[in-house]
Amino acid sequence: MSAGTYALCVRVPGSSFLDPCVWDDPIPTVSIKSGGKSKNTKIDLKEGVLFQFQVADSEKKVASLGKGAGVVLDATVELPNGRYVRMPLVKSDTAGHTMEILVPADRDLPLLVDGQGLLFLNEDGQPWARDRAAYVIQKSVQGEKAKTTKIQVKGR
Repeated sequence: MSAGTYALCVRVPGSSFLDPCVWDDPIPTVSIKSGGKSKNTKIDLKEGVLFQFQVADSEKKVASLGKGAGVVLDATVELPNGRYVRMPLVKSDTAGHTMEILVPADRDLPLLVDGQGLLFLNEDGQPWARDRAAYVIQKSVQGEKAKTTKIQVKGR
């Protein structure tokens, strides 16, 4: 292995463990000397909570998983260090769109949702924001494995 400092990223697909390269600050690293090896390197993995953001889209204003015409809906989680993590769109169907991300359970996180030309409505159907909405993902209660927030979108 070449000498240098390497980030220690761990992604465990299908698990509830958070990738430290996304959620930790500073990012865990290990330094290797020329021709050297790293032994007994420890990485502390933390469990997260699955956060789903469901968007009801009866007017079909949002593009479905990047296919067809429509407004692109973009959701990002803002980290305390100023970095942003994009929330991927995982499902689009006739009921709407679902975005989800595994988030740390131990802190509140701001969620920013952008959709140029959209009116965001809360779960009760009341106007919430235009073009951009802000929401706080509340830290979880002990043992909580998932949480969901639902909104609606309409054209302006």
